[in-house]
Amino acid sequence: MRRVADQPGILPEALRTWARQDEIDSGEASGVTTADTQKIADLEREVRDLRRWNEILKSASRTQIPPSPPTKTPVLPRKHKGCGGFLRQQTRHAHCSASTRSSEAVSS
Repeated sequence: MRRVADQPGILPEALRTWARQDEIDSGEASGVTTADTQKIADLEREVRDLRRWNEILKSASRTQIPPSPPTKTPVLPRKHKGCGGFLRQQTRHAHCSASTRSSEAVSS
């Protein structure tokens, strides 16, 4: 360790910090491991990003364009006597027009 400390550009305090962190990472000393420190930093970054996006979305919702007026009301199905089915238009089914006419003639 002394040999590394004597090299130019390496400060003794930096070497002590590295040695202490190595003891923590290996489980010899108590403290926050390098992996935990990295996880904390990543989570803090994610929280910061989520808060930023939340503010962007809040701002966008305040300036939202009003909804367009409703479109034409859809045609609702009505009961059709001829075949008992539902008819979406006001014309009769071709396959039951004869039976409907004959039943209407009988009832008249």
